[in-house]
Amino acid sequence: MNKIDSKLYGFYRGVVEDNNDPLRVGRVRVRIWGLHTERKSRIATEGIPTEHLPWAEPCMSIIEGSISGNGFFGVPLQGSQVMLFFENGDYERPMYFASLPGIPSEKSQREGFNDPDGIYPTNTGVSDFHARAVSRYPNNTILSVHGGHYIELDSTNGDTKVRIHHRSGTSIEMKHNGDVDINTEGNHDENISGNKTVNITGNCTINVTGNCTITSPNTTITGGTVNLASQDTIRRLVHESFILLYNGHKHTETGSTTSVPTSLATFSSHATSNTKAS
Repeated sequence: MNKIDSKLYGFYRGVVEDNNDPLRVGRVRVRIWGLHTERKSRIATEGIPTEHLPWAEPCMSIIEGSISGNGFFGVPLQGSQVMLFFENGDYERPMYFASLPGIPSEKSQREGFNDPDGIYPTNTGVSDFHARAVSRYPNNTILSVHGGHYIELDSTNGDTKVRIHHRSGTSIEMKHNGDVDINTEGNHDENISGNKTVNITGNCTINVTGNCTITSPNTTITGGTVNLASQDTIRRLVHESFILLYNGHKHTETGSTTSVPTSLATFSSHATSNTKAS
């Protein structure tokens, strides 16, 4: 295609063929319906390679003004359809501002107007909308990325929810009645540089199938009743209390005080022994 000398006004539809902007400012190369043909090799009257398409600049959200790393950023996938206009009608200044979902009937077999890598669209015969958005249509708003993560804001009457989903299956869901479900498909670490307080007005149950370790310089358990279900734990606590008392005790004889026992007692979960006091 030869350079267009006349001004180009109005809106145009095109297909993103390259989103690897060397400047990393969100530009994409777009083959535009009505201006380009699908031909990528040049002949006398038509044809333009993808790498010769002009870079189209994004019209971003007004949130934070897209300046100094502040704002809402994203780049359209190759193969996606976008709407464009030309700044001042200049063919060399395309600006894209919206994407156009649909129902792909099949993978494009055309030379142009498709994803050169052949990845997208991944599905045919179904809506480009996220499956969870379609199942709750039109009440579900979803931010979904090709890495498999999504954020769901469901406004379905009687079943509203907010859900943050990681591709691994880890998720946080806030349900219609205010309940919160947190599912972790892996380890769960918390690092707190300050204090932490947990207030529970109902009951609290902690189930651990492995071992549980609490490490602290000082640990205080306060309760009207403290129940220890493990007999071994109760026996250990009682024995260790007596051992501490014994190992620290002293006798007073003829006006002088003896030292603590020279042979200190130790706890054994399998046997008990009598130790002669000093």
